[in-house]
Amino acid sequence: FAELLKSDKKIIINFHAKWCEPCKKMEPYMLKLKEELKGKATLVRLDADENKTLLDSLHLDGLPVILIFENEKEVWRNIGYLSEEDLKKHL
Repeated sequence: FAELLKSDKKIIINFHAKWCEPCKKMEPYMLKLKEELKGKATLVRLDADENKTLLDSLHLDGLPVILIFENEKEVWRNIGYLSEEDLKKHL
């Protein structure tokens, strides 16, 4: 995870789960954004069930989660459903 954050671009981390309904609603535009942001930012989608230790270390207790990092520092976080428009305001 620390290696992932070593970048001169924005890093957007999206924690999701197969069983999470809001995550499913967000998936289509998260995948679209991943393509749109190529070269400008890095969007990484992580399955929460496969990354429980990381979730705990980041003190995250809900899904979906979006974290934005710049220069290895967290600059914004959202827990819960977020519309595509609202997310784009933070990018």
